[in-house]
Amino acid sequence: MAAVDLLFVAAPLTTGDLVFGDDGSNPISDAIVSGQIDAGMPDVVGRVALGFSIGGAIDAGMPDVLGEVRYFTDTQRPLVSRLGVRFQEAVPIEAGTSIRQQDGKPLASAAAVRFADAAPLAVGAAVRFQDGQRVRRDIGVRFQDGAPAGATVGIRYQEALRQRVGTKARFQDALRAGAVSGIRFQEGIRVRRAAVARFQDAKPFFVGLTAFESYGKPISIGRTTRYQDAIKPPPGVSSTTPPQPEDPCYVPDGDLLFEAPWSADTDLVFVCERHDGPGPGETVVVPVRRIYTVINSAMLRRVDGSVLIPTTSMSLTIDADSWTWGFSARVPGAALPDLEPVDGVPVELEATINGVPYRAIVEGISRERVFARSDLTVTGRGKAAVLDTPYSAVLTFGNPTADRTVQQLANDVLSLNGVSLGWDVDTGWQPDDWLVPAGAWSFQGSHMAALNAIAAASGGYVQPHHTGKALSVLRRYPAKPWEWGDVTPDYELPSDVVQKESVVWTDKAIYNRVFVRGMKTPYIGQATRAGTAGDLEAPMVTDQLMTHTIGARQRALPVLADVGRQAAVSLRLPVLAETGIIPPGKFVRYIDGGTTRIGLVRSVSADVQRADKKLTIWQTIGVETHVSV
Repeated sequence: MAAVDLLFVAAPLTTGDLVFGDDGSNPISDAIVSGQIDAGMPDVVGRVALGFSIGGAIDAGMPDVLGEVRYFTDTQRPLVSRLGVRFQEAVPIEAGTSIRQQDGKPLASAAAVRFADAAPLAVGAAVRFQDGQRVRRDIGVRFQDGAPAGATVGIRYQEALRQRVGTKARFQDALRAGAVSGIRFQEGIRVRRAAVARFQDAKPFFVGLTAFESYGKPISIGRTTRYQDAIKPPPGVSSTTPPQPEDPCYVPDGDLLFEAPWSADTDLVFVCERHDGPGPGETVVVPVRRIYTVINSAMLRRVDGSVLIPTTSMSLTIDADSWTWGFSARVPGAALPDLEPVDGVPVELEATINGVPYRAIVEGISRERVFARSDLTVTGRGKAAVLDTPYSAVLTFGNPTADRTVQQLANDVLSLNGVSLGWDVDTGWQPDDWLVPAGAWSFQGSHMAALNAIAAASGGYVQPHHTGKALSVLRRYPAKPWEWGDVTPDYELPSDVVQKESVVWTDKAIYNRVFVRGMKTPYIGQATRAGTAGDLEAPMVTDQLMTHTIGARQRALPVLADVGRQAAVSLRLPVLAETGIIPPGKFVRYIDGGTTRIGLVRSVSADVQRADKKLTIWQTIGVETHVSV
């Protein structure tokens, strides 16, 4: 190939035009480009205006262009680093450059024409990118002519599949065995029979789902209405009145129970006999019915500000050895600001169950979060918890300078430096009182620990009021177990009203004598069960408050009464209007067909559950009964 010299007359411009030749009017030195062109371009089309004749040769039979370009110039140009060729920036190179989008060199063999039909063959078709197909009969394929085995098969860009029966190819009508079936956009599956497409039976499921969702509206209205109607308070001072629970004390009875004796005025002061249980000598008899109807109600609110707190469950528990109520509830996570203590003071809550309120303080909060839901578990104790640790400091109590009765000592421990804490046991003191000489008693601990020690020395235990700052010291055995047959029970329950019953039998040592002695005084008392030989002696009991026979007799009774074969009966029943929640210390007669048991309530737990717009409340009482004493 001959070399070609290109002589330019002007400097590079931005228009892309090439000006060749030298007419003598432009005093610019010659710019010579030397190189070799080796190209395989099918057509060269263009127009070039030349100022003089240029000799050269072009061979367009080769696809690649390889060349070397050298620039020789001694002329200053305005654009030194810019090539003035339109749509192209020239870069000096030393090696050959392959031009992009260049056709390849012709192959030695003829190229197959694109989209050309395959030529018929005597045996299986040999098509590029296609496997042979073993078939036993004609195959119906969309956009394809079927051909019997052994004959010429013409397939246009089709991949053959090895199959024994009709195959459903991708983007191709499938075939059932013996008949042609077409499924749009169905991928073929190798099966021995026609495949059933997935998600075909959608209509019955859709109808069922539509019918189920049609009942969602009432639930949505209920959730929207409750606890959500609120407005921004107007300017100024305003107060709200908390909803008052319905008083459950009305009982259809012709008897009138007055709280105070008659006076000169005409006012009638009544008392509700259901707030504190039946009166003395009165038995609440639950009749046998085929159906027991109870209208349950439960509510939880923060006392300060009377803020309602929605709950899904709630429980209250107490027993003879627990001097206050145990409380727990499950509430939404959004109620957390209403439950956190303010300036270290725990929040006080009021739980109202079937109209009867119970107050407790929040002592523990735990949170549990799952997808789209957050719940809080709130735990606490009754109001009397403020008399115990950690709210009460460790103090020293006693009567170092003056004689005091046991009941006076109980009130002394409920004071601080002679100032009452607002709690008292005056109205709820059951044991007989006796005198304790000066200096005979001292105790170190919290207010409640000291009160429990006094109650135990009296043969009793402490129980709280539902809501007020009042405590009761009850006798552990108001009557001797061997005399319970003559006791008038507080409640009579038939088995018909009991939803679940369980009995556990235990045997305890049969003691009939015990010695009780003081610690700082030389008093020693002996208690023997009447009618026995007193030959089975229990371990001696020592207590600082054993200074009198009255105290010794009361302290010895729990030792001699908790003996013999016993049956602990657990009864689960609804919270009826006539019974309410039955607290510890009440006598219950339980009638189960021909078996009648009478015993003392030692524990009770109330369980409140709210789910699916249904509120259920059950109480479970534990009753101590004696089989033999």
